[in-house]
Amino acid sequence: MALCEGPITGIGRIWADGKPMDLSGVTWRWYPGDETQAADPFIAAKMGAANTPAYRGTAYVVFEELALPAREQTCSW
Repeated sequence: MALCEGPITGIGRIWADGKPMDLSGVTWRWYPGDETQAADPFIAAKMGAANTPAYRGTAYVVFEELALPAREQTCSW
């Protein structure tokens, strides 16, 4: 999930449905959006290393196998 144009220095909390998200048991990583960040290995495994951008300049979060509820809107901005 793209967050913003980077770089950023960290993530304080992740919210879902107006509540802080319980990240226990969730594998996730964040990328600061600097110009040296490498491609995420989970995305590379799914897309192939040659087809995976590093999204340099974009701060983003990768959740591995995160179950999302079945509904029309999952993010409330």
